[in-house]
Order: sequence, then structure tokens, then C-alpha cells
Amino acid sequence: MMYNLNESFDSLQFSTLSLSDHQLHKFHYQTFIDQQQQQQQSDTPQSTAKLNIIENLKYIVKILSDDQSTFDDVLSSVRLIRKLLSIDNDPPIDHILATGISPRLIYLLNNSDDNFILQFEISWTLTNLCSGTFEQTQVLVNNNILPVFIRLLSSPQRDIREQSIWALGNIAGTCVFYRDLSLGNGVLEALLPLASRELHHPIYTNNSNNSIINNNSSKSNKSSSIFSWTITNLIRGSPKPSLYHLKLATSILSTIIQEKRESEIPEEEIAQCCWGMSFITQSDSDEHIQLVIDANNLPYLVHLLCHPSTKVQYPAVLTIGNISTGNKEQSLHLSSMPSVIHNLSQLLRSPESSIRRVACWTISNLVEDNLMAITQPSCTIIPLMIDMVENDPSPIVRQEAGWVISNLIESNTDLIEEMVNRGCLNSVYKLIYEPDSKSIQLALNIYKQIFTFLPPDRAEFKQFCKDYQLVTRLRELTSHHPEHEISFLASNIVNKFLTN
Repeated sequence: MMYNLNESFDSLQFSTLSLSDHQLHKFHYQTFIDQQQQQQQSDTPQSTAKLNIIENLKYIVKILSDDQSTFDDVLSSVRLIRKLLSIDNDPPIDHILATGISPRLIYLLNNSDDNFILQFEISWTLTNLCSGTFEQTQVLVNNNILPVFIRLLSSPQRDIREQSIWALGNIAGTCVFYRDLSLGNGVLEALLPLASRELHHPIYTNNSNNSIINNNSSKSNKSSSIFSWTITNLIRGSPKPSLYHLKLATSILSTIIQEKRESEIPEEEIAQCCWGMSFITQSDSDEHIQLVIDANNLPYLVHLLCHPSTKVQYPAVLTIGNISTGNKEQSLHLSSMPSVIHNLSQLLRSPESSIRRVACWTISNLVEDNLMAITQPSCTIIPLMIDMVENDPSPIVRQEAGWVISNLIESNTDLIEEMVNRGCLNSVYKLIYEPDSKSIQLALNIYKQIFTFLPPDRAEFKQFCKDYQLVTRLRELTSHHPEHEISFLASNIVNKFLTN
């Protein structure tokens, strides 16, 4: 039986989270240098400094709105707003937008190509303003900020390109409507030529002659994942973007992970690329799955199942699992990867229940095409599944392990004897007492499969039924379970196989 793991995506909503979280959509830009300056240059508590600047916003706005203001005054005013948006986790975005200054900032951004310092400060400020709520971002979008940032993707300055990428990621991450609006404005087409360029000439490079600010290495690593993060925001959500846009995104993500040595790619960037491909393949359309296959990403994704970080393993195995639900040809192509079963089996020992669950789900989908690999003496999947269905601490993982056992038996009844000898009857019994009806029904189906092909009057079967009081439990389900399908199945097993 092959099925989709749609539940994994039910909770994915557009929200503001940390960069390390796979659900990340929007976040603020704050450099290491600013943090240091705030600590070293001022003894004033941040909250007091924030209030002082807010009280003087009308003067700052007046300077920015006056065409006669000096350049130094304009630059200082923009920096004050930018620092106000960066000093804590509750930036006063509403205060800034309430002044009505956003159209002026966007105008200055679009007309400062001759001064990269000012343009950078404005783009930084607007990036943080774009990290707010839908209503806050709407103010900026309504003032035509999208085409300005898309134009600046071709800026000769890396820092400004990066800020533009970051801001566009924030806008697309607000909601599906703004995602589609961004796509309609040609953002992916503008990002496509940057993929290889930024890959070989990273957006942030220490001591770069083409960089406006200096950054420590940790900031550089975080910034390098902004590109893939933005691409991911442009393809997530439901309904999905068009096949055309998904194809563009696949091309960009493939460029990132295939043209650079793994040791050179930050963990967060690899994870973002994998999440992007999981969003592309999480679909009822085989065309979407084929995009990732045609881009020759499968070998690398299978390899990433063994990545040391669970943050990479999870989206990688989820993508592999999505591909396993494709058509017969796609499933066979995945099964032809030499180490796919071995690498999936390694994930069954993961400390993360979500990874164990998806690994089980994927294996159950690949059982039919990989029986030879799974039944080899060196493969540990069968004993692991029998152990997991009884002892895994997660109920949903126990259920997924049960599906693997059921699919193995259904694909090759010759395995039933081995399953029984390894203690399958005892392990599956735990599912009968799960609160979830799906687990109970799964256990009953497994027993029915076993008893159909092996005579239930065997000595070990009789002993098992006696020790575990199987007939008593089945009669309880027959009499008291509210779901007719389960009570009927339990009654059928008793009457057909266990009457004596």
C-alpha cells in the first residue's frame, strides 16, 4: 500500500520564526557589529533609547521628507530608524509606518544608485519593515516596493543584492497572495542568473572590496542561506505556484547543491534547499516530482540522509518520501539508487521521532520494489520494524512500523514465517490497545494476513493466544468498539481462525 504523508504539512502556516526552524518565513536583519556597538557605545537601556527615538520620529521624518536636507542628515536619519527596528525583538514597525514615511523611503531607495551607503541603509530599514505582519507589509507593497527590490537584484554591490533578496523573501513569506504577486513580478526570473553568480562569489565575503560592511564568519554563514531561503518562500504554501515557476525554483536549488562541495555549504543552506524540494514534491502531480528527478537531485538527496544534522536529514527524507509516492516509473527510479534502503534504515535509529516516522513511511512505500534488498541477511529493517512496532516511544512511529510489516507480508507471503519467528505476533499485539483506531485496524489486518497463510492451530500460535488472551481482546473489540469495520474484522478473525 502506498500513501501520502499529508499530515506533515497541515500545520505549515505563514508565520515569523527563527532561522533554524524549517517553517521560517520572515525575520529581521541585525548585524553582529550593531549588537557590539549598542553594548559598547551606550549605557542607556535599550527600552529608554527606543522611546527617545520614537519621540523624535517626527523630526526624523521631516528631515527625510525635505529635499533640501543635507546628505549627512538624511543618512543619519535613516540609520536611526534602522537601529530602532533592530534593537529588540519587538520592533516598532507600526510607529514607523504611522508616520507615513514609507513612500519616501522607497523613493530614496530607488533613486540612490549613486550612493551605495545610503541605498544600503534604506534597503536594510525596509527589509526589517517587511518582516512584520500582513497589514504592515501591505503598506509597503501598496507603495510598489516589489519592483524596486527586484531591480536592485542587479546592483553591482553584493550587500544591496543580499538585502534585496532578503526583503523579497520576507514579502513572499507573508502570505500566498504576496508570494504569487512576487512571482508575477518576475522575481524568480531575476534570481535565476544570480544563483551561479552568488554561488561562486558569495554575497558576503570577509574583507571584500565589493562589500559595504564587514561581517564575522557566523554572520557570513547565515547570510549565505538567505538566497535558498527566499527561493523556498517563493514556492511554499497552497495552492502551489505554476509548474513554470516550480521548474525555475528547482533549477536554482539544484544549482546551489550540485555546483558546490558539501563542506562549503552551510548546514542551514542545505536544509533550506531540501525544504524547497520537499515543497515541490509534496503534490498529487507526478509532474512536480519529475522536476526534482530530471534535475538529477536524487543521488544527492539519498546521500544527505546520512548528513550529521537532523535539520538536514528531515527535509531530505521527507523529499525522498514524497518521491516514493509518485508513479511506478518514479518509484523504480528512486529504488534504483544503490544506497537508498541502507541510508533509510540508518534513520530508523534517529533520536527524532519525526525522522523515524518518515523513514518508516518511505520504506513502506518502497517495499514492493526493494524486497531483495530488504530481505538480505545484512539488512536490519525487518528486525528493526518488529522491535519498533512494540517499543518505539512514539505511537505514530509504531503505526508506521506496522505499515512496513503489513506491506512486507502483502508483497511476499514467504516472509510470514520469518516474521513470526522474530516475534511479530507479540509485537503487533501492542497496536490492538492503541487509542487510535487506525492502529487497531492495522494490527487486525496483520493478524488476518498471518493466519490466512499459516495454520493458527500451530503450537506457538496457541501459546500466544493463551498468553496474550487474544480471543478475549478480539471479542471486546467485537462487542464494544464503536467503529463497525473494526468490530466486524475482529469478529471475522475469531470466527474464521480462532473458534477452537
